[in-house]
Amino acid sequence: IDHNFCLASQRRALTPVATLRASNGISLHCASTEPGLQVYDGAGLIHGAYAGLALEPQGWPDAPNQAHFPSVWLHPGDSYHQRTQFRFT
Repeated sequence: IDHNFCLASQRRALTPVATLRASNGISLHCASTEPGLQVYDGAGLIHGAYAGLALEPQGWPDAPNQAHFPSVWLHPGDSYHQRTQFRFT
């Protein structure tokens, strides 16, 4: 898996976007202000296939070329702010 999940039509308040649960009962919770979540299963990691997992909150792929996607453009003087929170329980 190397896929972007399009979760919202724009950046928004900090929102839960993913929860991973291990068989030992530990959970990883991810929340973000970003409209997309890239998920990569680690198939090509040099430490061994599937030795890890990546959750990467971000904008939608190809957004600069798609006017109907949430904008990722920054113009001179613009600021970019986002928040991502990872929490273990």
